[in-house]
Amino acid sequence: MDCSLSAEKGCCSDIHIPDVLLYDILSRLPSKSLMRFRCVCKSWYSLITHNLAFQKLHLLNFNSNNNGPRWIGFQLGSCCDYDTTKFSLYDESFASDKIQSYHIYREKLPIDFFFCRIVGSSNGVVCLYLPLDEESHGISGEEWGLGKFVFSLWNPSIRKYRKVDFPWKATNFHGFYDNFMMGFGLSVRSKEYKVVVISKDQREENHVYVYSLLTNSWSEIGARPCSWNSRINKDSGTYFNGSCHWIRVITKQGDDSMLCFNLDDENFRYISLPPKSQCSPPYDCFKTIIYMEMLSVWETIEVGESFAVNIWVMKKYGDGNSWSVFQRVVIKEDYWFQYRYFRLFGIDSGGKLLFKTSQDDSPLRAFDLRNGEIQEFHSCETVDIWDMAPYQESLALL
Repeated sequence: MDCSLSAEKGCCSDIHIPDVLLYDILSRLPSKSLMRFRCVCKSWYSLITHNLAFQKLHLLNFNSNNNGPRWIGFQLGSCCDYDTTKFSLYDESFASDKIQSYHIYREKLPIDFFFCRIVGSSNGVVCLYLPLDEESHGISGEEWGLGKFVFSLWNPSIRKYRKVDFPWKATNFHGFYDNFMMGFGLSVRSKEYKVVVISKDQREENHVYVYSLLTNSWSEIGARPCSWNSRINKDSGTYFNGSCHWIRVITKQGDDSMLCFNLDDENFRYISLPPKSQCSPPYDCFKTIIYMEMLSVWETIEVGESFAVNIWVMKKYGDGNSWSVFQRVVIKEDYWFQYRYFRLFGIDSGGKLLFKTSQDDSPLRAFDLRNGEIQEFHSCETVDIWDMAPYQESLALL
C-alpha cells in the first residue's frame, strides 16, 4: 500500500490495525460514512479522495456486501409540484423506509422538469438530460426546440455533480427537438466518463458530438453512423461493455439494426438483431436491456388471441448470430392491452420487468417473467416515476 493508514500520530494511535485489514474494512462502508472519515487524518483523506485503486475496490466490495442492486428514479406529479422534482434511491424491495430522496427546485436549477431524462448510470455516476427552461433562460419561441439543453453528471451518494456545458455551443451543432440520440458510459481503457450526442441537421445529415469529463470539453468527431429513420425521440440507448447501443431502422437496408458506439475508439458498428417474428405487432417491438449481465432485447409478439414477450440474449457479445430466445411469457390479451403502452426501465436481479404505464398517477409495476404476475408499488416515492435506471454506490467525482 502506498500509505500507512494507522501510523500517523493521532490516527488510530490507541490500537494498531494492519493497513491491509483497515483498507478492506473501509472499502465496505457506505460512501456517506467515508466522506466523514476523510476528516480523521491526512492518510485517510488521501486514501478516500485520491486513491483510484481504493475507489475501485469500494465500488466492488460495498455493492456486493449484502447491499444488493439499487435503482435511481425521478418523479413529477402527485408528489411534486411544477417547480420541484424529486430523485430517489431504491433497493429492489422499493420499501418506503429504505428510500433516500433528494429534492431539486426550479429556482436553484432552472430547467424544464417535464422533459428531464436519465441518460444512463455507470459506476455510481448518473448522467441527466436537462432541457433548459424557456422563460428562465430567455429562449425565444423560434429557438425553443433547437437543442437547448444541458447535461449533469451526478453522484447522489456523495452529493457531488458536474455541470456539462451546453453542447449546442459546439461548432455547427444541430439538435432539433426530439431529433437526436444520446448515450453515457465509462470508456474501458481510459476510464473516463463520456457523453455522446448524435443529431441530424436540416439536410438529414448526421453529426456526432462527444463530451469527455477528463478534458471537460465537447468535440465533433468524424465518425458518423448511416442514416436512420425518424423514430428517435431523445433515445438514450443502453450502455454495456464500453459501448452505447441504440435500435434503429437503417435507411439503406430498411431493417432494424443495433447501432453501437465504442467509447474507447469512438467508432460505430452495427449488430444484426434477432429475426423479427412474423406476428410482431406494427409498433416498435424491440427494446434493449441488460439481463443476467448480457446485452439483451425484448420483443412483443402476437400469439393467437394473446400477446407474448420474448427475451433474447446475445450469448457472445458483438456476434449477431449468437442471439437466443432465453424466455417467453404469454400474456392474456385483455390483461396485456391494459399495460400495452408503457416505459420499460429494466429487469431487476429477480427477473422482474420494471415499468410504468402512460396512465396518470400510475404506480411503478414489476412484471414477473416466471409466472406473469404483476406487482404494484403504491408508496408516494414510487408513484409518477418518470424515469429510472440501475445504480451502484461509489466515490466517483470526488
